Amino acid sequence: MRSNRLAISLLFLAFTLVFIGSIAPVFALNFTFLYKWGGQGEGDGQFMIPRGIALYGGKAYVVDMLNNRVEIFYTNGTYKSQFGLSQLHVPAPIAVDGSGNLYVGNSGDEYVYVFDSNGNYMSRFGGPGNGNGQFREPNGIAIGPGVIYVVDWPNNRTEIFYMNETYKSQFGSSGNGNGQFRQPAGIAYDGSTGNVYVSDYENNRTEVFDSNGNYKWQFGSSGTGNGQFMGPTGVAVDGSGNIYVADNKNNRVQVFDKNGSYLTQFGSKGSADGEFSGPYGMTVDGSTNVYVTDRDNNRVEVFGAIVSPTQHMPVGGKIESVNTVVLLFSIAENMLSRYWIVIAGVSICVALMALKKRRK
Repeated sequence: MRSNRLAISLLFLAFTLVFIGSIAPVFALNFTFLYKWGGQGEGDGQFMIPRGIALYGGKAYVVDMLNNRVEIFYTNGTYKSQFGLSQLHVPAPIAVDGSGNLYVGNSGDEYVYVFDSNGNYMSRFGGPGNGNGQFREPNGIAIGPGVIYVVDWPNNRTEIFYMNETYKSQFGSSGNGNGQFRQPAGIAYDGSTGNVYVSDYENNRTEVFDSNGNYKWQFGSSGTGNGQFMGPTGVAVDGSGNIYVADNKNNRVQVFDKNGSYLTQFGSKGSADGEFSGPYGMTVDGSTNVYVTDRDNNRVEVFGAIVSPTQHMPVGGKIESVNTVVLLFSIAENMLSRYWIVIAGVSICVALMALKKRRK
């Protein structure tokens, strides 16, 4: 009798898992405007074309391109200090490593400058040209595993440097084929997948490479529809592997899952809260707040993610009217979606063995 009860219990568990595994929770992802800071001018906390932005230690570092400086703010937008006036001329991108060292691309002399988290100058590397380790307008920077990626805009390539600033390798060339670029603009590294995402400005796409620069795949095309681009610039990745792309000429930010499938978007043309006039640089914090430099409005805007369960749908089905992503429950859902069939299979096998033993 005990064996029969065990078998029945295991079979019930197996069929329950099959049922649960056949449905997947769907979550609607939206973004809401939270706050902003900045304004046009040369004073403290003002901008003349903000470009790159990076976060570290509760502070936001914003490249103030035509004022030739980097301004430091607390992440609530309160001005703290600035640096770079003695070194920088027409700076654009910025990235930060795990130690808080800041890497700023400088178009005026084609170097990448390195500062500590307080803005003290440390070193520089690069120089004008198209040879190995040289630049013709460094336009995007990302930090990878022991390396620095620098997007070299007019040379249509991305160069890779060791952390000691010596040249390692490069990838990309001029064109519209796989792995080629026409003015690459932004770059991001995803530590969870090892993917490197490069926005290909004139080809209106985002290309995906492995950490060594080998081409993998791409997403996007020219246009104004969902998942299409008109001049993609900044790229960022959140903790769930979702990809954020600043769609510059369409004045919006588009969000994709780690496979490049379109999820949602936010922003539109204008100067009101939550609107853009040339969004460019971008970064995402650990709470999925998105910081965007609104270039022509000379400000930084911050948006927060709102994730809410909507309904259930069969695995593999589609709901055209709902943008879906799992942020809050991604780990639990991924575990279930990957392993429910294994657990169910084991349960059935044990149940059959128990029944067989009972018959003997």
